[in-house]
Amino acid sequence: MAIADYDVAIKLDPRNAGLYLKRGNARLANKNYADALANFDEAVKLKFGNFGVFSGRALAKLGLGNYNEAILDFDRAIKLKPEGADMYFYRGNAKLKVEHYRSAISDYGTALRLSPDDATTYFNRALARECLGDYMNAIADYRQVIRLDPKNNDAIKNRNGLLAMLQKPEK
Repeated sequence: MAIADYDVAIKLDPRNAGLYLKRGNARLANKNYADALANFDEAVKLKFGNFGVFSGRALAKLGLGNYNEAILDFDRAIKLKPEGADMYFYRGNAKLKVEHYRSAISDYGTALRLSPDDATTYFNRALARECLGDYMNAIADYRQVIRLDPKNNDAIKNRNGLLAMLQKPEK
């Protein structure tokens, strides 16, 4: 269903929170974060607080740069569906942005326990570890990224930069 179709459906049934959720998801997919957020907020006002609403709202807030607010909605989404690695990953990203590095590392660790072959999660955890000066564990994470994605030039560059800084060249 296209966004215009959801507009018509909402005019016909303005109390149908599921329609706001669906239109919010469509707008989120188009990276129209502000309008997506407005739809998710309307669904919450209509007492429709399910995983889809909170995860979508969190992603919209993340896209808008409202990191602390996004973290709160990721918390709600995770309470409703704790087995989803993606919510831990995205919450970790929001925490990384607000410089809550230890907490971000914890979220990335949980995401990796649930989805152990995600190179991007290893990469982001390495970044957080670098910010804390935990260079050896950052190097270990970059090695995992390279193992999973051998052509990841950013991971190779970051790993080599840390090794050079620590004076431990590696090929």
